[in-house]
Amino acid sequence: MEYIDVLDENGVKTGEILNRKEIHQRGLALNKKIFLCSATKDEFSIENTVNFYQLPNIVRLVGTSNENINQIIKGV
Repeated sequence: MEYIDVLDENGVKTGEILNRKEIHQRGLALNKKIFLCSATKDEFSIENTVNFYQLPNIVRLVGTSNENINQIIKGV
């Protein structure tokens, strides 16, 4: 199971770590943007994703960890 650091609205880690399903449920319930980050576009190909990734509040970022965090802080 994959666990993910929870970030606040400023892109700062909150210290909370949740599994992918919990992150998605919480973000959708609050109608917040959910940022999916990957080093390559391959992670977001149709073969590797589910319909959930196509929702309007899902933002897909491709780059290094630092590049993706900077994009989140800028408010993509």
